[in-house]
Formats: sequence, C-alpha cells, structure tokens
Amino acid sequence: MNDACSSAGGDNGVRGVCASVETFSASLGTFDPYYSERDQVLPGFDATLGTLNSITVSTRAFLSEAVQVQAASGTSFPSAGTFNVIYNAQVIPSPVTDRSVLTQPVSTTIAADGTGLVTASFTDSFTVPSADYSASGPLTIRYDIFALPQGGLSFLFDGSSRTTAGGTVTVSYDYAGVAVPEPTSLALLTMALLLVRHRRGQARRPV
Repeated sequence: MNDACSSAGGDNGVRGVCASVETFSASLGTFDPYYSERDQVLPGFDATLGTLNSITVSTRAFLSEAVQVQAASGTSFPSAGTFNVIYNAQVIPSPVTDRSVLTQPVSTTIAADGTGLVTASFTDSFTVPSADYSASGPLTIRYDIFALPQGGLSFLFDGSSRTTAGGTVTVSYDYAGVAVPEPTSLALLTMALLLVRHRRGQARRPV
C-alpha cells in the first residue's frame, strides 16, 4: 500500500487529503486452446480504508498457438499465413467500455506438413471509474486471447503440448484515505488530557 498524504487541515492538524493506492497481483494461469475465456478473482477494495476514486487494471499476456493449416486435395500447403491475435480483458461486472481490446497481426511460417506456430504478446492497462464498480466482494477480471486466420486461410488448432498461453494481472485501487490527526496534534491532545487529569487530582485533595 502506498500513501501520499498532505497536511491540508492547516492549524487543526488534520490530514484532509490522503491519496493512497492498494495493489494486488496474480498470475493469469494457462489458457485452453479451444475455450480461452477465463476469470481471475482478486481481492476487492476494502471500503474501511476510505473513498474509492478509481481502479487501474494492468495486464500482460502471451499466446503460443500450434495450428494445422488445411489445403485442398492435391494442392500444397502455403509457406506462410497471417493471423490476427485478439486479446480482451474486462472487470466483471462493469460497462463494456471499461476494458482492453487489442489486436495484433502475426505472420506465421507454415512447414511442409502444414503446421505452424502463432505467437504474440500484449501489455496494456485501463481504468475503471469508481462509479462503474459497486461490488463489495472480490474483483473478477475476465480475459481471453485467440487467433483468427486472414486471407481465406483454413486451419485447425492442433491441441498439442506446443500450445501455451498465460500472463499476469495487477489491480490498483486509488482511494482517498480517512483523515487522521497529525503526530503533533496527537502530542498536544495527550498533554491536554494529562493537564486536565492533574488539575482534577489537585481539586480532590483536602485543604
């Protein structure tokens, strides 16, 4: 947790502004080559810390997809193919605009047997306004990554062990912390209480 508090309270010694960030990270795990959409659950915002301003979601993802190109009977396989790799990440639930949608064109070499390997990586972040986030429990990030053939290329995912995907996600909660007394104010308050106690003790003594 990072704090950046300013003494905006003036002579009253109260921190009127306390901008803080609470961060959680997790591994995205691995993607299924056929059903790539996954949900990653992270701790939600602790409302006792203060007022939430916004949420920043930062993601890194990669895909290495083994494919088997198809060719008409009696024809040879093409020597190369182009794929669009598409990556999505979104907080659930939230408006569809609060998300990452990235597309990366990839040129893949096709071997003589029609096999190829589509590889891509992504790094991105997006912000979710506090008004779009009303959940009180854990935060869910839904993400997927997949390849689409271009130029009329026909192919199948071969589902071999060469297919891997994964990444990381970091969620940062930006919030205004609860105002707390400055250390000098605490010291003055303690002295005042001790003085009051001392005077009461003197008032009880018999003359």
